[in-house]
Amino acid sequence: MAQGLARVKNGCELFSHARCEDALFLAEDKAEDIDASALENVGKLNARLNGITPIWVFVPNKSTTYLYPEKPFWNEAERRLHAPNMLRMTQLALQEKTVDLYPANNTHFSTAGYLLMGKEIFKAMQQASSEKKPR
Repeated sequence: MAQGLARVKNGCELFSHARCEDALFLAEDKAEDIDASALENVGKLNARLNGITPIWVFVPNKSTTYLYPEKPFWNEAERRLHAPNMLRMTQLALQEKTVDLYPANNTHFSTAGYLLMGKEIFKAMQQASSEKKPR
C-alpha cells in the first residue's frame, strides 16, 4: 500500500517525533464518507442473530481521525446499531492532546489508542448488559 505524507494541524502537540508537523497516511484513504449500505448490511446480519447482542465497533482510520473527521458514518452507526462512536473518541483524544494516538509512522492505534478503544467497548458492553437485565 502506498503511503503519503501530510501536514497535520497542531502536529507537534499530537506527535512525539522530530518531524512532528508531518505524518504518514495511506494514499488509498479517501475523504468521502463510508457508504451507508454498510450499516444496512450489518442491520440485516443483526436480524439473523437471534438471542445474540453483538457490539459492532467501527474503527476510523488514521486519515479520518486527523484529516477528515467530519464523516457522519460513526454517528449513524451509533444511532442505528448502538455502536460505540469511535470517531468521537478519537476526536476527544485529539482535543485532549493525546500524543501519538496513532504513531506518526503507522496506521494502527498506539497503545494509548487501544486503551481508549477498550474503554469505549467496555462501556458499550456494560450498557448492553444493563439493557438485557429484567427490571
